[in-house]
Amino acid sequence: RDKIERIYKFCFLFSFMKNSKKAFFYALLTAVLWGTVPTVSKITLKNINFLQFTTYTLFFASIFMIFVLSFQKKLKSIKKYRKKDWLIMILMGIFGIFLPYLLYFGGINFASPTDAQILNNTWQIFAIFFAFLILKEKLTLSKIIAVLLGFIGVIFILRQGFSYSVSSLYFLGLMLALGSAVIDSLFYILGKKLSFETWFSLTTYYIFAFFSAFVSTILFSSFTKISFVSLIGIMYVGIFGIALPIALMFTALKLEKTSKIISISYLSPFLSLLFISIFLGDKIYLLQIVGLVLITLGIVINSREKS
Repeated sequence: RDKIERIYKFCFLFSFMKNSKKAFFYALLTAVLWGTVPTVSKITLKNINFLQFTTYTLFFASIFMIFVLSFQKKLKSIKKYRKKDWLIMILMGIFGIFLPYLLYFGGINFASPTDAQILNNTWQIFAIFFAFLILKEKLTLSKIIAVLLGFIGVIFILRQGFSYSVSSLYFLGLMLALGSAVIDSLFYILGKKLSFETWFSLTTYYIFAFFSAFVSTILFSSFTKISFVSLIGIMYVGIFGIALPIALMFTALKLEKTSKIISISYLSPFLSLLFISIFLGDKIYLLQIVGLVLITLGIVINSREKS
């Protein structure tokens, strides 16, 4: 009863908060939720293959996003898009959502979640490179420094990975996580050239990503019986690790300046390391910390220039 009263009191006080404080809360909660994904994924992947895991998580993420879309009364947007637009959305769903998540979860499955998470975080570094090639954005000195710092950070992580394990599967996991980052950066850059309504298009991407994962599981794997504990882990990652953080980040960006909100998101990979260390008992090595700091520093330098 006391807990319920505290929740009501928090909700009441929260409704009177300034928009800046609400935005900070949403952004911080987003960083925390994102930070839990590698840990929960690693635990759940012990009992289910990563292709099946990707399918189920995308299913629950899609359901949640459809719910938000209907709540926003934006389902009518379906009528304004042409066949060409739908084809682009299908391709974005397959190659921009399904494929990077498959590679990311594969990276967590085969390598340590610490290394996989850090390497996946380099997508913003790769985005600088692709923005130069595709969008013809200027490659300034600060961007060059950001890219160099990012790639030096990657070298540190790969070096730690090799010293941690000589297994070919471990190396495969590192490459999958890095591949996920590359595709994520391409998805971000190509998405900037599209003019679709944001939440509707994102929901559509995730729906097509789920169907792609579903078909892939039928063709290359199978749907095996999963335990209740695994189901909880899958639902958590799909809803609280993927869909809800996206909704919270969108809300935060509407309430406060982008630069301030993005700055809070830098906490996410560091929180991931903390949760991995606490709940999985993994050792955090010096090379991993140095690599993460260099990558994050590169991202911060690039973000400051954009601000």
